[in-house]
Amino acid sequence: HSIAEPLGGLTHIPHGLGVSIATLPVLRHTIAKDPACLAKLNQRVLGLSAANDKAAAENFLGTLEALFDEVNLNKCVKDVLPEDKCNGLDEVLIENIMKFKFRPLLQHPVEFDGESLKPIVRELIHGR
Repeated sequence: HSIAEPLGGLTHIPHGLGVSIATLPVLRHTIAKDPACLAKLNQRVLGLSAANDKAAAENFLGTLEALFDEVNLNKCVKDVLPEDKCNGLDEVLIENIMKFKFRPLLQHPVEFDGESLKPIVRELIHGR
């Protein structure tokens, strides 16, 4: 939500779509820093176990990604906005996300700063 709010304010992308656009990139970068938090979701939500936290976290993310594919929500900003609206969006979005940092971004299990948001924002705008 801390990414979707400024994303929507800057681009007029509806909030729910903005949340879906941000979810997978954020979780991909969360796994690298704290796989245990997603491993718990693999167990609690899917009822599955795995050999280790990283494998469990990747399973949960893969299942979520497949669901997003199935309901046609696995998108990036470039999928919903013209190319010219994406030019320069990276930096201004990061600046605005950091202004909203007092919001749920601080509740996320991994704290992202401006530098660690760069690859997340790049992916959610341009895709993988």
